[in-house]
Amino acid sequence: MRIKKVTQYCANGDYLSVDCNSKFKVGDVVINKDNEIGVIIQIHGIGEYRTDMFGNCCDDEIKLATDEEIVKFRPNIRTEEVGDKFLDLTIREVILEFRSDSCDEPLDGDEVDSLIEIIRAKINLHEGNITEDEYNELLG
Repeated sequence: MRIKKVTQYCANGDYLSVDCNSKFKVGDVVINKDNEIGVIIQIHGIGEYRTDMFGNCCDDEIKLATDEEIVKFRPNIRTEEVGDKFLDLTIREVILEFRSDSCDEPLDGDEVDSLIEIIRAKINLHEGNITEDEYNELLG
């Protein structure tokens, strides 16, 4: 993912970057070995960067963060960057997965209730509120 408005992540305004052929670009969302998610806000030179969260780093210390890593370790980036469009897309994808058919009919009330229970169980499992066994029991 690449952030378009990088200045919102810069504490001291806009940083000047060296124009070079680096692996990463300004605005790239990266992750380090400590699972810290950062936005590249400056390129010092080939393979040398500054991030908004963990300062200076090199190519061998970071990689592009996946959507899953962003959601898990710094979800506000996803929310800030794509807002409601991401939420809408996710809801459509969840409904399509739930249906497992190509029917274009809207979900009825009972189907919506079932889907809510599945989502509630998944969130509770993800947040550690229930165990894997409890999750499986809930979804039967």
